[in-house]
Amino acid sequence: MRSRSIKNRDTLALLFCGFSLIIVLMMALASVSLSQLGQSKMRLDDIVHVHNKKAALIGAMQYANRERVISLQHMLITDDFFEKDEAAQTNMAMANRFVRARGQLEAMSPAPGEEALLAELREAASIGAPLNNEVRDLLMEEEEGAWENATRILTEDVLPAQNRIYDIFNELIQLYETGNTQAVESSTDGYMSARWLILTVLKVAVLLGIGIALYVTTLILKNERAMKDHHDTLESLVHDRTQDLQRISTEAVAARREAEEANNAKSTFMANMSHELRTPLNAVLGFSEIMSLEIMGAMPTAYKEYPEHINASAKHLLQMIEQLLDLSRIEAGHLDLKEEDIELSGLLVETATVIRSAFSRDEKTLVIAPESVRLGLHIDARHMKQTLINIVSNACKFSDPHDVVTLSVMVEDQNAVIMVRDQGMGIAPEEIPRLFNPYERSEAQTARDKPGTGLGLAISRSLIEAHGGTLTLDSVLGEGTVVAITLPASRITSVEDSVHGLRVA
Repeated sequence: MRSRSIKNRDTLALLFCGFSLIIVLMMALASVSLSQLGQSKMRLDDIVHVHNKKAALIGAMQYANRERVISLQHMLITDDFFEKDEAAQTNMAMANRFVRARGQLEAMSPAPGEEALLAELREAASIGAPLNNEVRDLLMEEEEGAWENATRILTEDVLPAQNRIYDIFNELIQLYETGNTQAVESSTDGYMSARWLILTVLKVAVLLGIGIALYVTTLILKNERAMKDHHDTLESLVHDRTQDLQRISTEAVAARREAEEANNAKSTFMANMSHELRTPLNAVLGFSEIMSLEIMGAMPTAYKEYPEHINASAKHLLQMIEQLLDLSRIEAGHLDLKEEDIELSGLLVETATVIRSAFSRDEKTLVIAPESVRLGLHIDARHMKQTLINIVSNACKFSDPHDVVTLSVMVEDQNAVIMVRDQGMGIAPEEIPRLFNPYERSEAQTARDKPGTGLGLAISRSLIEAHGGTLTLDSVLGEGTVVAITLPASRITSVEDSVHGLRVA
């Protein structure tokens, strides 16, 4: 009996040692698998980072190329020497910027298939750059026939060369996207291999556990039924958990792939929209202005109003594109403020001038309140002007031409407050919160008949909040609307009124 007990203890000790060895082996294999997963992720991150940096350089070259063409078109349509000289300087600066970006791109390690495209880019640039310089030099000369020669070279040579460069840009972007996709697939393969190894070890461990459990039950007859029930339960739980892990893992990989594809699609869409829409629209604007000015000869009377319609439609579409790009930058957290000290009254006058011209209003129907205080502010002037134009445009758009729209400036609780008040159709209270969401518009039929994208309020609120301020809307249906822009006291640099004169904040 004692000999059997000693034998059982020796057997159990041997089983314990073997099981411990298996656990150590499982931990080592799991550690190796996790290490492989980490290295695969690092390789994926490096590839995506490099390709994203290259895509950014392509974007910089696209911008420089586009600005070079626009500057040449501006030189064609202006007779002012200083404007022409400024456009020529811009053209040369954009050419240098293009060369620098291309140099940085060529200095990076090339991806498979990239060297041929870069060679084509160098060849296309070597053709387009001298033509660009020739057009610029001709336009700066006062010799007879220089303008006609410049126009011909721009139309017949420069623009086709630029189009070829744009095609190469698109091919490079597609190459980088393909590289990213291949890197993701490679990383996924590594993940699947590591997962298979871990699951295999787990299955082996389960099988060994079953064998040990069966052997121990032969030694401990009294616990045979309990051990069998425990084994069945354990096996069922392991099987269910394994299936859950497989399902979760599959769903996670699919979700990650869908998210990456959606992000790539969005980036590609925004880049293509910026290039494929803005550049042709700028050309449409330039050529419609040339037609309106009748630079190339008199136009039949029946067609004289068409260039104005073309120009207005192109400007409207370009404004919509700019709003979409602004919203994309805001959502991506890439909004950068270029702050400076400005006089707010100047921005108000510029805004009123633009809106009066756009909506055929005069100083009686679009009024800057005379009691307004004069404020000096430290803000981003372009974004503030964009916000004011959005708000005042809405006020004029949704009110009758004879209704008065009033702009006023005051200081309340040491904060700067800009108010835009109209006597228009008003907004139902339940609709106000929804109108600050992108693409949302009022459900009223009279509002639906007005043109617009539903982005103005959303962009304006984001721009004001970026300054640390707030934008609120208060409206009574059928009576009018008041929009209040509040900027913190820290933004005020000076205050001036008719009673106390100038006071430094």
